[in-house]
Amino acid sequence: MLSVGQGIDRVRGGMKRTHSSAFQEDALQKLPKECEDIVFAYLSVTELCRTVAPASSRLRAIAYQSKYWRNLRILGMQNQRALEILRLHGRKMQQLTCYGMRISRALCQSFSKCSALQSLDLTGIWKSTAVDKRFVSAIASLPLKQLLFGHNEVCDEGFTLLCNNMSGLEELDFNSRKVSSRALYNLCMLTNLNSLCLRSCAHANEDTVRSICRLRKLKTLQLSFLPMLHCVSLRHLYCKGIVDRLQTLVLNGMYLDRDSLRKLSSFRELRVLSVCHPKISSSDLERVSIPSLELLTIFCSNEMYSFDFLSNLPSLKTLCLYRCACSNTSLMQWAGRRPMLEFRLFAPRALREGGQPRPDKTLNYKAYANLKELRLMRRPYPVFL
Repeated sequence: MLSVGQGIDRVRGGMKRTHSSAFQEDALQKLPKECEDIVFAYLSVTELCRTVAPASSRLRAIAYQSKYWRNLRILGMQNQRALEILRLHGRKMQQLTCYGMRISRALCQSFSKCSALQSLDLTGIWKSTAVDKRFVSAIASLPLKQLLFGHNEVCDEGFTLLCNNMSGLEELDFNSRKVSSRALYNLCMLTNLNSLCLRSCAHANEDTVRSICRLRKLKTLQLSFLPMLHCVSLRHLYCKGIVDRLQTLVLNGMYLDRDSLRKLSSFRELRVLSVCHPKISSSDLERVSIPSLELLTIFCSNEMYSFDFLSNLPSLKTLCLYRCACSNTSLMQWAGRRPMLEFRLFAPRALREGGQPRPDKTLNYKAYANLKELRLMRRPYPVFL
């Protein structure tokens, strides 16, 4: 008969053999390759690194495959960790987004290692002095097609370098108070641009608009909060070439008089229009007649007394009103007339006469299915809501 000690040893030996045999086989190896790809496609890069990669050398090799690192979004990460990621996986990346972090000079230089990078989005970074001409030098040789700047310190030399060396760009979002009007004129050298956004460029003027009109492939144009531009400066946009191809036009922070709004009707292919100024009124918008317009965004208007201008926009699908003082009565009437037109409202205000609120009905969201309250956590950017 076995003693108690011998029995315990035999049980332990059996457990060891069971444990070793269980971990000798990789259950995922029994799956077809197609099924394995589907399983890993549901995992984020963070899950692949923290959970999958430490499990075994085979799973680590799978987690580090280039197809899982082509599109990376870095949120609020320390620069040292971001540097390590770019060192290990930068050559695999095709799209990179940095958000909620400050970019260091070392990180700016490390972007040069991303030899396959086609899209770089920095619109969500904090203000950083490192994004300057040396940053432009680091990315100038990359095959970028999309470049979206956040707060930056790029000066004339850096912007000229960008225009001279990055002719393959198809989309550019740029904002810098330091770049002069002379340097901004070099935009015409980016001949492949189909989307351009200029924001808060203090020196952008009429010559800048004239240069933009030389871009033969441009379909999307955003001019936001450019103090040197006014409605007269837009006369260059009404030339035959650009009015025939422009599909998106954003004119935020610019007052448009009645004549300028009427001329917007010459953009026969326009699909998206955004205007932003307290003095833009509903009576002025009645002069706008764009049959192809599908999305209209109005920011901060104080004089939306009527929505009769919608009769001139037969193809409109969405109307966004952001902090506008408007007539609730007229709004609900048109919501009933155009049930297929979606009205999105953010923080609507009451109209005022003589400093006092004008008598009006209360918005009834339940009675109209196409009348929706818009909830935003931050200022809408871009304006395509």
